[in-house]
Amino acid sequence: DFGKTQAWDGDCILADQDLQGSPRYSAPECFHPNGRTTEKVDIWSLGCCLVEVLGGPLPYEEVPLMQKVCELINRRVSPLVPPWFTPQVQPMLRGCFDFEPDRRIEISEVQLALKRLTPE
Repeated sequence: DFGKTQAWDGDCILADQDLQGSPRYSAPECFHPNGRTTEKVDIWSLGCCLVEVLGGPLPYEEVPLMQKVCELINRRVSPLVPPWFTPQVQPMLRGCFDFEPDRRIEISEVQLALKRLTPE
């Protein structure tokens, strides 16, 4: 998700066709021209990647069109955190998907949650 988006249509920024789906991994603030991007956009993207690595679906997998993904993000619908994920992982991932960047989980909290999954 390091490519840049191309055009503002009044509701969201439309992704360049060459991004090959990466806007699915982009934090909500990346879709707004006034959105302030910080390291917290990486926490959102990391959460999306972790869902996949742990056996969950692609972010917004059920939505075929990027414009529809943008609409979901504007309605504050976060990517799915599967209910079968362990109780240690679910809150960490939900913390990655907080729509308020300042409330998003810190990387140290992600590390701690993942460390708890491994045997000593």
